Amino acid sequence: WDRRTSVLNWTNSNYFNYNFKLKEKHDFTILLGNETQRSKRNGVGLYGEKFPNDYFTQPGDAAIKRGYSYTTGWSFASFFSRLNYKLKDKYLLSASMRYDGSSRFGDNNKWGAFPGVSAGWILSEEEFIKKIKVISFLKLRASYGQTGNANIGDFASLGYYSSSLGYNGNSAIVPNTLSNNDLRWEKSNQVDVNLDI
Repeated sequence: WDRRTSVLNWTNSNYFNYNFKLKEKHDFTILLGNETQRSKRNGVGLYGEKFPNDYFTQPGDAAIKRGYSYTTGWSFASFFSRLNYKLKDKYLLSASMRYDGSSRFGDNNKWGAFPGVSAGWILSEEEFIKKIKVISFLKLRASYGQTGNANIGDFASLGYYSSSLGYNGNSAIVPNTLSNNDLRWEKSNQVDVNLDI
């Protein structure tokens, strides 16, 4: 066997952060961002059988040769934002949104929206907890978020054909998969409630 694979990946990320306070007790942080990714993979291989002797060992020297080649790739685009709010350094609120697109999904569902929200209360900043000397930090927090999964094959939504040896040694084109324009993101929801002490 002689196999070669080349992979080209690139990523571009852009972030914008802005922080400001109102009346010394309202603290805001805003994040806006964009990220794009692209990957392309090429592969080729050659296989040989029945070599003339032990010195001619390259697949091209074989009496029987078989080979393959392929090209595949994918791309992602993401837009995201987050707002963090803190009141008096003890009440916390955060909200986020992602909007992701993937070349792997059908034309009807290439994009998916994934929200998230969380809240926190630093109880150790309250006067009734400060009196308890054994507690130096106490925080109650809860969150809800949705995430997406795009871990499927490249071109999974497309109906495509492949070449094959047809009848009587002649090459042919045969259907390989059916198209599915409704193939969509897998979404999962998560809820967390935590007490940090």
